[in-house]
Amino acid sequence: PLPFISFGSSSMVTQIMAVGMIGTGAPMISVVVATFVLNLRHFIMGSYIMKRLGKTSAVQKITTAHGITDEAFAIIGATPDNLCTVPYLFGIITVTYGSWIVGTAIGALVSVLIPPVVSDALGIALFALFISLLVPGIKKSWRLITLVCFTGLLNSVLTWLLPDNASSWAIIISCIVGELV
Repeated sequence: PLPFISFGSSSMVTQIMAVGMIGTGAPMISVVVATFVLNLRHFIMGSYIMKRLGKTSAVQKITTAHGITDEAFAIIGATPDNLCTVPYLFGIITVTYGSWIVGTAIGALVSVLIPPVVSDALGIALFALFISLLVPGIKKSWRLITLVCFTGLLNSVLTWLLPDNASSWAIIISCIVGELV
């Protein structure tokens, strides 16, 4: 059933967090709240993208909203204004979301064939991908690097301080504080 998570959530970070929390036996309310908080960034990304697109109908906004991912945001952010159109965004969404679903399906099918050493290495590759999405923004903003480091440090401290049965709240609190800063 876990491969089907990609149909409802196209956020790698959210999926990793949710599956990890479920795997540690975190209460489902913790998973839901953490997912909501972590995905608050989509409000900012969606607002930015809609502003870049200019005048769009409500139908176009609604149909593109689900496809706004970190990758689509990064591409649109680097796109010149004259190319930021609804058809262009639909193209980006089609490629990124389609790749996400196909990649998940292939991964689910092939995972039984991969030796554990390779599987463990792929887990690190996901974090490397996330870091590669952060690097362009970090190069331009010391505030962003400070925020990322602060949030990570806060999460580490809270994970250490909170009892094992409440440690899933560390990521929720860290994300909320990080977003408020």
